[in-house]
Amino acid sequence: PKVPPKLALSAREVEILGLLAKALSFKSIARTLNVSLGTVKWHVRNVYAKLGAVSREDALIKARDRGLRL
Repeated sequence: PKVPPKLALSAREVEILGLLAKALSFKSIARTLNVSLGTVKWHVRNVYAKLGAVSREDALIKARDRGLRL
């Protein structure tokens, strides 16, 4: 099933989810994307909220269940 439009992840959120799937820390993700740690945390919070997830693992499982390839 596809994510409803209002819950669709942005390109940046998908990119961050992909880096989470590679087990990168938030700090490493921030360095990789050349953004602040706060920005990464903000995106991760949005991803969790949109997917109804409570953890990194939960977010990855729910994203894959919705057809995202990470």
